Amino acid sequence: MNGKLPVAILWHMHQPYYKHPQTSEFVLPWVRLHASKDYLHMARLAQEFPGVKVNFTMVPSLRDQLEDYARGADDEDTRLTMRTVDGVLTDEEKEHMLRRFFSIHHGNVIHRYQEYRRLLQLAMATGDRHELLSDNYFVDLALWFNLAWIDPDDIRSDQRLGELAEKGARYTREDVRYVIGRQRFMASGVPHLYHRLERDGQVEILTTPYYHPILPLLIDSRAALRADPAAQLPDPPFAYPDDAAFQLEEAIASHERAFGVKPRGVWPSEGAISPEAADVIQKAGFAWFASDEGVLARSVNVELKRDEVGALLEPGLLYRPYRLGNGVSAIFRDRELSDRIGFVYGDMKPEDAVGDMITKLERARDRVPDEGGPYLASIILDGENAWEQYPNNGNDFLRLMDRSEPAGLDRRAGAPARLGRA
Repeated sequence: MNGKLPVAILWHMHQPYYKHPQTSEFVLPWVRLHASKDYLHMARLAQEFPGVKVNFTMVPSLRDQLEDYARGADDEDTRLTMRTVDGVLTDEEKEHMLRRFFSIHHGNVIHRYQEYRRLLQLAMATGDRHELLSDNYFVDLALWFNLAWIDPDDIRSDQRLGELAEKGARYTREDVRYVIGRQRFMASGVPHLYHRLERDGQVEILTTPYYHPILPLLIDSRAALRADPAAQLPDPPFAYPDDAAFQLEEAIASHERAFGVKPRGVWPSEGAISPEAADVIQKAGFAWFASDEGVLARSVNVELKRDEVGALLEPGLLYRPYRLGNGVSAIFRDRELSDRIGFVYGDMKPEDAVGDMITKLERARDRVPDEGGPYLASIILDGENAWEQYPNNGNDFLRLMDRSEPAGLDRRAGAPARLGRA
């Protein structure tokens, strides 16, 4: 291929809606914890490399939850964290903490901190007999669980957090309150930083259906039979196309309130798409959507073959935007590259992982026809869940990836203006 192969990277930021419909309390802590480990971290990494343009989704119901935390919302684990310093935990609460408060990668996170590892070893040694553990044990466990969910860069850059990590044990109410306060502050900063990056032209923010439902199934549950003729369906089947349209309309309105512009692109939840869903997307006013390579292969009846290293043999089939009959455009992710970032590269040295990714893209670039463009390689995956599998929260891999721009690849092509064209 003459010239460069544009590469677009799309990080999908999402969590389920954890607010209880009757009590309005958060039943799980993952939005708060991912805010302090991943959402802010990914935007700050983008800031370090202003010449690299990337794309993010921000699920509207996730942004709602971030704003609730910024206003002081609690979840069960926040309340338990603060109750530990009063020494009034019930047996059930202690059992809950021993189940939940080691919920992070043991090798890459817990074992990085000597005192947190010691707490895990004590819990394993005592088994189910939590009465053998002191009140101070649960205070230390609460602080370490919340501290370990903060990105290592933030711990190093915040003097108080660094001192707490160094202190290791015998934490006080003020120590615990400071860590929870930092997490709330990080949650409040997430939408604002993404807004600033989009305003500066470095990122494009996509949206998704408001509460992240699977659009084709919401429109008509019988759509599942196209992918799996043996699928078990609800009896009777359901079909709510108006609800699907409402999910997109509300997502657009929410996005405009938060970011001041109407989103041009949409990632249908899980990349699931159908002709009916594409029509709903077009009627909502979106210019383009993204999905998976498997959807493209089945839709146009082609086989996307790869060589011995996993590079596409005919990349021109996948690495291009498509325009549907209704006028909306579509791009399709390279599943091999996306999944290797999500599930494989964390077990490799950063330089080997980045080298593997670049090799696959360079091979594909050399096989793209000179005619028939424009071309675009799309890498799309979760922007929060992969980094636990990496040492140092993925920072070493991500920084090396952002610094690597070999001849013939152009990651600046993830710019907003480029993705909307077909």
